[in-house]
Amino acid sequence: MIGTLYGMARQAPQLLWARSTRRPKHTREQIAATALAIADAEGIEAVTMRRIAAELGAGTMTLYHYVASKAELTALMLDAIMAEQLAPVADLRAAYQLDLDGGAVTALLGGGPDVAPDHYALADPMSLVPLGARLLLVHGARDLLVPPELSHRFAAAARAAGDDVGLIELPDADHYDMIDPESPAWPAVVQAFHAVEQP
Repeated sequence: MIGTLYGMARQAPQLLWARSTRRPKHTREQIAATALAIADAEGIEAVTMRRIAAELGAGTMTLYHYVASKAELTALMLDAIMAEQLAPVADLRAAYQLDLDGGAVTALLGGGPDVAPDHYALADPMSLVPLGARLLLVHGARDLLVPPELSHRFAAAARAAGDDVGLIELPDADHYDMIDPESPAWPAVVQAFHAVEQP
């Protein structure tokens, strides 16, 4: 997941918020949540920095201290959706076709691949391979909300494109075990983070 998101946003410059020494008034999570709310209500085209700033009661230029570009904003929005989905939604075209989470992909990207191809080209991990980052996907075999097949497809495509990618499918884990420290799957999740961190 970490490697995937890093690859998605790699074209964005160093985050401006990371260089700021001031105490932030807003958070990236708030900005992403506001952007998603606008997209859900009015479509992805309504999501602009000016509109987000107005919803947050901030100046438009102020937001650029947190989000440097539209590409970075899109990555943050996708990160928020993935955090809700828990398992890696690494194939957004397939997720759209399956209507995962009742239209979450449509809310984020403004429609299907035929309607918003540029948005999919920017945000869909499957469209971005090779990512040039080390990846390790962890998916529960009993996940009924995000089919493990999505991770298998992405891993195969990333490997074919030359990426270093691994996939661990935990046989007794479901969708929510990935973030539950008391689940039997948790040690494997922690081990996967450590494995990605290794040089």
